[in-house]
Amino acid sequence: MQGFQAAAELLAQRARGPSQPVEFHAIAGAPQAPSCLAVDGSSAVLVDNGVAWVVAIRAAAVHWPGPAEPEPAPQVIATLPGEAQATVDLAFGRLGLEGPAIRSADAFAEALRSLAELEAALAAVATSAPGALLLVDGALQGLPLGPAAIVGRLIEAARAAGLRIAGVAKRSGIEGSGLPLVPALLAEATKRGVEGPWSVQAEPGVHVAKLHRAAQHAFRVDAEPDVLPLLAVLSNDAVYIGYPYPLAVAHNRVALTGAHVRDLKARLDLELRRKGAAASGLTRDFHAVLDANVPG
Repeated sequence: MQGFQAAAELLAQRARGPSQPVEFHAIAGAPQAPSCLAVDGSSAVLVDNGVAWVVAIRAAAVHWPGPAEPEPAPQVIATLPGEAQATVDLAFGRLGLEGPAIRSADAFAEALRSLAELEAALAAVATSAPGALLLVDGALQGLPLGPAAIVGRLIEAARAAGLRIAGVAKRSGIEGSGLPLVPALLAEATKRGVEGPWSVQAEPGVHVAKLHRAAQHAFRVDAEPDVLPLLAVLSNDAVYIGYPYPLAVAHNRVALTGAHVRDLKARLDLELRRKGAAASGLTRDFHAVLDANVPG
């Protein structure tokens, strides 16, 4: 399929309402927001020149409510492509986990970021009071073997500490009757005039939920049903309407924006210049020259 009309047709087909009857459940916000622990991480590739990979990662666990904390400094990690798998296997092995297959600089960065998220979460869980709600960016069920092992370790630690846990996925491929459920249910709710917040159970422990009546988005939420009112009361911030605010705080604390990446690359280039002209050439990418000089 080619062209804007074809693209629009494809998206329209995938956004139509579900073919099977669904039941929308109203979510009544909890009377009081719970204490939360929100976890997120970010990664970026700084160098991928075929000879070496350099990546940056950072992760944080945010206690909410709580005092504002400074952004964690990014970790910069360099490897030869042929040594990347061993680096990841060693890092995962320290926690008794099997490292994922590493076939690219992006995969290397993502693997180390996921491990940093787990380590930040485990450290925070160990100091959290029982009864708090642990919020994770992403699904908790139906994951591939590697991510499932990481999530399993986190769920185990949360339960041992007396914490509840919920995973909120901004993007999800969860389907029903061959359609992606999140846009399909949003379309169906609009068609029926359903006012939010609402939820639909996709499978045991997995919901599609619109967490504020004015929200334009719904999310996949992996949690027990009685956690949904807690999420709804956390989703009232005007900027992030319909999204649990503590997760937004965690994201903002760790996100590696374009400005961050440019700064990290500049700092790396400065260090290489100190090593001499030959070394500084290792970060040069002619794609950057091409992209910077595209007419218009």
